[in-house]
Amino acid sequence: MVEKYSEKIFALAISLLKNKEDAEEITQNTFLKAYQSLDKFREDAKFSSFLYRICYNESINQIRSRKMTLDIDNVAIKDTQINDGFFHIQKKEQKKYLTLALDKLNPEYRMVLTLFYLEEQSLNEIIEITAWSLSNTKVKLHRARLALAKEINKILKNEARNLY
Repeated sequence: MVEKYSEKIFALAISLLKNKEDAEEITQNTFLKAYQSLDKFREDAKFSSFLYRICYNESINQIRSRKMTLDIDNVAIKDTQINDGFFHIQKKEQKKYLTLALDKLNPEYRMVLTLFYLEEQSLNEIIEITAWSLSNTKVKLHRARLALAKEINKILKNEARNLY
């Protein structure tokens, strides 16, 4: 179980928390809590969703207790509302600007973008992980995309001004 899922659980934890040590701790706690809660696992659900839910809850609890900010390292989002120039810059530069933009988003938006794009979770899987309704999940994903596009456009405009 640990070998099969540890990388994905760690990736989610590190995307929610900005600290490797915290992400490692959350990963360990996730597997410990999963083992302790196996009797609560609904066999009609995916086991990975069960683990993601535990990791998500543990991460959010830690964020709330420490009032940390969140981050996503790699999310490939192509949205017509993002300045077209964003897709013409080098991957390294894209990651830099994307990280800067994501740093400005609220934790729920970062998390939903991480699950949907980075972890390639379906809407139903995100619902299982977050306990949001389908409509709420769609709204948050839509708003997260818009907020990300807005932040990227702000950053790119500021960078363009700095060139002159």
